[in-house]
Amino acid sequence: MQAVVDGVVESIVESTKSVFKTMISMDVKSDAPFYEEERMIKTDVMALVSFTGEYNGTISIFCRAGTAIKIASNMLGTPMNALDGVVKDAIGEVANMIAGNVKTGLIDTLGEMTLTIPLVIAGVSFSISTFSGDYEAIVVSSLSCSSNDSWLMIPFDADGEKIYVGLMVKKIS
Repeated sequence: MQAVVDGVVESIVESTKSVFKTMISMDVKSDAPFYEEERMIKTDVMALVSFTGEYNGTISIFCRAGTAIKIASNMLGTPMNALDGVVKDAIGEVANMIAGNVKTGLIDTLGEMTLTIPLVIAGVSFSISTFSGDYEAIVVSSLSCSSNDSWLMIPFDADGEKIYVGLMVKKIS
């Protein structure tokens, strides 16, 4: 499984750099990936694209509201001033493009997969949590996540703005 994760990380890094350079006119630099417990993630904007196939999972973008506004402004070529529906749509599309590029680059490794439409969640300093105890929560991709699951997080710096691309993946038995 570690070889699969390593291949996905490399693909996410390449895809993120490509999308930001070509579609958003921002150069991003990646840092070392790390695992973050789901309940420890605090963010303003989360854009998720799930995938199903031999492997199920979710690729997500996590960032602050100001970062999302800056990304959308660059992407759309017009100044955006608020975390509105247009900004959320833009961030969802960025997540969709990254996931699409990852899918294309990993079909030989992960097999055929289907992507969901992006889901964008926005608020001020919200945190993610799933049910604790004997219950499980089901993420859009049908990937079961307990409160002890961790996201593989890949940090990026985009003109001084922090962006995290997260991955949760599970092989279907």
